[in-house]
Amino acid sequence: METQKRTITLKDMSGRSVEVTMWGDFCNREGSQLQGLVECGAFPVLAVKAGKVNDYSGKSVGTISSSQLLINPDLAEAHSLRQWFDCGGRDASTQSISRDFTPAASRNEIRKTVAQIKDDSLGMGDKPDWVTVKATVIFFKTDSFCYTACPNVIGDRQCNKKVTKSDSGNWLCDKCNQEFPECDYRYLLQLQIQDHSGTTWATAFQESGQEILGCSARDLYMFKENDDPRYTDILIQCLYQQYLLRLKVKYETYGDEGRVKNTVAKAERVDPSAESKFLIDYISRLTASY
Repeated sequence: METQKRTITLKDMSGRSVEVTMWGDFCNREGSQLQGLVECGAFPVLAVKAGKVNDYSGKSVGTISSSQLLINPDLAEAHSLRQWFDCGGRDASTQSISRDFTPAASRNEIRKTVAQIKDDSLGMGDKPDWVTVKATVIFFKTDSFCYTACPNVIGDRQCNKKVTKSDSGNWLCDKCNQEFPECDYRYLLQLQIQDHSGTTWATAFQESGQEILGCSARDLYMFKENDDPRYTDILIQCLYQQYLLRLKVKYETYGDEGRVKNTVAKAERVDPSAESKFLIDYISRLTASY
């Protein structure tokens, strides 16, 4: 299966670096071109337009369908950056803004089990609760894992409202009051997660859905429609894997019924080494309190 996700690191004259994650076609188009240039020692300048900024555990950038990646653009800023890099910037140290430098003790304050979401009445206040859960994905709802979205870009933002097929065969957006020959596909992924304390349901939207499944909603939809075996392979590879899930927990009302909704804001596979260090630190603090 072709690469569906590729992460690179950018640095500039500010002394900072940032991670940029390319999804779907960007991986095998601009991503492959960038890799080839770097392997030849060229180290190209990259300009990212209309990228999605993520705020969890630091700042990072991800591509969306309307993003543009410009390699070695003919811009004054790019030429200045090229000169800086070639005259010593290549070896200059940088600090990543894509890493959370919060001490482990602080991070531990929001680590919860699945059972504690209910037992601690999370999400019942005026504001949502934000917690991290280490859990295993045990089930995906596959009948409607994505929706057809409006591709219209207004300013630097994509509309993303649901679109429907019109009589003309185009895709109609009621918000934009426009029709489009093509639509976008965005994740609305329902998944069941489990840890030692119990199970619960969570919803993953576009970015977090890509982080879990490792491919774009459009690609997965096309795999399913074309009976491509990659569709099943992708889902199977993600089942029974442990993730650290950053959850937004909030009580919401639908009609006359209310329930606590868990929304996945960030998902990453459990790194055994990092998790072991976290647990050792947690045990040390527990024993020190006695």
